[in-house]
Amino acid sequence: MQHTHFNMTAHQPPGYRRTATAMLAAAFLLSGCLGSSSDDNDPAPRVSDERTWQQALSEDFAETVVDASSYSDLTGIDLLTGETTQDLENGTWDIALQRFNVVKLNGRGDNPVSAALANEQSAFYQNGDPVRNVFVNATPDAYAADLRYPYQPEDLMFMSESFQPAFGEWREWATYRSDLPAQRNGGGYVTANESHYWVVQSSEDAYFVVQLLDNDEPLFDTRDGDASFDQAGITLAVTPMQADGSFDTTQSELLSGDLDEPRGTVYLDLDTLSSSHSANAGWDIAYSVETSASGFGSGAVGVLRLNGGVSGEENVGLHVDSPFAASDLAELDGTDQGFGFSFNSDSVENPFTANEYFRYGVDGGHRLWPNFRVFAVDLDGDPETTDDIVLVQAVHYYHPDSGESAHITLRARLLENQ
Repeated sequence: MQHTHFNMTAHQPPGYRRTATAMLAAAFLLSGCLGSSSDDNDPAPRVSDERTWQQALSEDFAETVVDASSYSDLTGIDLLTGETTQDLENGTWDIALQRFNVVKLNGRGDNPVSAALANEQSAFYQNGDPVRNVFVNATPDAYAADLRYPYQPEDLMFMSESFQPAFGEWREWATYRSDLPAQRNGGGYVTANESHYWVVQSSEDAYFVVQLLDNDEPLFDTRDGDASFDQAGITLAVTPMQADGSFDTTQSELLSGDLDEPRGTVYLDLDTLSSSHSANAGWDIAYSVETSASGFGSGAVGVLRLNGGVSGEENVGLHVDSPFAASDLAELDGTDQGFGFSFNSDSVENPFTANEYFRYGVDGGHRLWPNFRVFAVDLDGDPETTDDIVLVQAVHYYHPDSGESAHITLRARLLENQ
């Protein structure tokens, strides 16, 4: 993650507090709690008028409703044009939203987007807990002034986005080796950690215990800067859940996948025990070897991704208590009572995800309430240029007309207009 540190002592708006807030409560993630609001009594926020987004952005602030209602896809928005897209690979966008308080920054290209928390709205919280009266009485119009506050770029701490795979970094599922045969030249090599067992919910909503197998075969070489190393791929021992919710690893089957090139990806399907070099709809785990830009070594690095969260369109997840030791497997209970909602998928970390902009259940019931935090988004991630910094504020979770959930009213204002 790239960090750009600035002095935080000047130009702080009223109510500003430096400490970070807690992550969103787990109850917020229950999809049944995020339906349309029938008791939404907040004044309807102002939406688009006859002005274009660009005109509104140049005069004061622009405002639109972003459909972020998908449970899997993110909706990207171009903060300079107001146009949205769900094609994050080919579309033009700066930030992307999803219904679960997820915001992704566009980290592609030579100038990745970065962001900072400009106004934390500390009055909405006390010791990390929501202050009910503040949330309930807050209105979009009352907090428009916080978007117009003259924030100074040098007072903000911009951060680029970091990818957070559910499997963790390679040290969680692999081991650095220096004891391989002489022809490997010793050191630098990484092999699978066979002592760890991972419980995966597949794209078909089936449960499996997955063990990465070692076989004394390197997964990648941390020193391999020229991509010349002949990658062997990856092998898994896959154990399906039994009818009674247990797992018998004596019944495991092997699933192998070879990379088609030293820097490549293989997609593994646990349900069919098959592999592919293309991302078909049913893949569950993807193994990639990529060039390491930083960190341990200067050559290759291995990455495990899931077909869910920010990495895929399905609901593949990893049990939150993974990895398990072999001695834990007998206690695993794959029934609904045993597993419940205890699965996570791949995610990202950035100032938006680290600082919730909606809070669930403030006044009882199944509603989300805005806290009117202001974020600064640097469209080119360059702290030397400040004419492309956009202030962003989410002011409503429900559609102002239909009340449908995850139709987020988003405001944007150019910082240079202050």
